[in-house]
Amino acid sequence: AMEVIGDELWEELLPEEFKGKIWEEIRIKCEKGIVRTLQITSDEPWIPWELVRPYSRDEATEAETYEVFWAERFKMARWLAGRGTVSQVKVQKACLVAPDLDLAYVSEEKNTFDALAQVGVATGTPLKNRAEVKAVFADGGVQLVHVASHASFNAENPERSPIVLVD
Repeated sequence: AMEVIGDELWEELLPEEFKGKIWEEIRIKCEKGIVRTLQITSDEPWIPWELVRPYSRDEATEAETYEVFWAERFKMARWLAGRGTVSQVKVQKACLVAPDLDLAYVSEEKNTFDALAQVGVATGTPLKNRAEVKAVFADGGVQLVHVASHASFNAENPERSPIVLVD
């Protein structure tokens, strides 16, 4: 049943020019590992783009070839049409939230974050506790916040799942 929905979305939502040469180029780049993400910009937030399942039909033999759902192929994002995305984000100040939790690769993340200073981004000391994080958000002026921590999943209220800090 889900496959039928995916096939119908492919058939009804996408123009023929996309389903032909454009999709073939994207598919090849996916197979080579060049394309891994897909951003959908649309006025219709209710369309389940993740369920799109591309397929093709050989007109001569009528053989059909089905692919995986887009949600299986891509890391997907949605953007409502309107202003659209910006082509460039100017980051002047950035903060790293990195409490001492003995996580793998945090030292590499800190090094990468510290390298932002070489391109003119003010960084500062990593934030470790709730008061420091709240102060940064209250003061404003930060265009980028990177979090290197654990989180606790709140199954009853997922949007209230907290990030783990030292306190």
